[in-house]
Amino acid sequence: MLCATVLILGVFAGCAPERAVPAPPEPTLSVIAHVSVLADVHRPTDGYRLPSETLTRLANVYLRLKNNCLKAVGQPGSSFFEDDPSLFLASAATSDVTFSSLWGAFDPDGAHVHGYLRSGSLSESDVGIDPALAQECGEKAAAALPGGRGWFGLASTSAWPGGGPLSPVGDSRVTAAVTAWSDCMKGRGFTTTSPVTFALSFNELRGASSLVSSQEIAAATTDLACKVSTNLVDIGVAVQSAYDQRYLAEHQNDLIAWRASIDQFLRDNA
Repeated sequence: MLCATVLILGVFAGCAPERAVPAPPEPTLSVIAHVSVLADVHRPTDGYRLPSETLTRLANVYLRLKNNCLKAVGQPGSSFFEDDPSLFLASAATSDVTFSSLWGAFDPDGAHVHGYLRSGSLSESDVGIDPALAQECGEKAAAALPGGRGWFGLASTSAWPGGGPLSPVGDSRVTAAVTAWSDCMKGRGFTTTSPVTFALSFNELRGASSLVSSQEIAAATTDLACKVSTNLVDIGVAVQSAYDQRYLAEHQNDLIAWRASIDQFLRDNA
């Protein structure tokens, strides 16, 4: 009888027409605030981000786990960060503002000096350690951290429950602002439809070099001027904030529990 029921359900399931699931409506925007400097950018989710002190502690736990692994396999040396993680995190704190999938690059203080060059990196030194074992122990240490994606991965909202807030690149308010920005750029001699690919194209041209050409400076300053005149970043922040609010309405309790699990992990690995 059970088999017959399953078969019947299978037949009916196969015959049932598929229904398209309508996309949720675009959220209503609150006041669109003017953004002239990085400090003007505020999101509803800011208070849920892991602070740099927590990320530094996670980095140190990762390094300890990696070195314990190296010791266990008989490696004589130890791995260490070449710079203080807290200094790197301080510069990385605004990285999702200085470069966003919604508006590309935005660096009002630096565009006229270093174009699209983005500084800040944190390297691990594995001197005297077998490279294959260093990689293996690093991967094991990263997997042992909450979420299994390493300590710096936890700095991203994509590590949050449900994958974090949606990045609404297809929202009609964003695409209209990008179109206005593109028209502005065309009027100033640059043919481009994407602020993201426009900025990245200069990084590709520069390669590993840190030398910024006058052409890149001209492009970056024009890009910035068009973003200001079309309110691209202002609109982008307002739209992202609306989607942040939607995310919090659905996942706030999960996010609080996630933060608590990070704190518990650090207590367990103090």
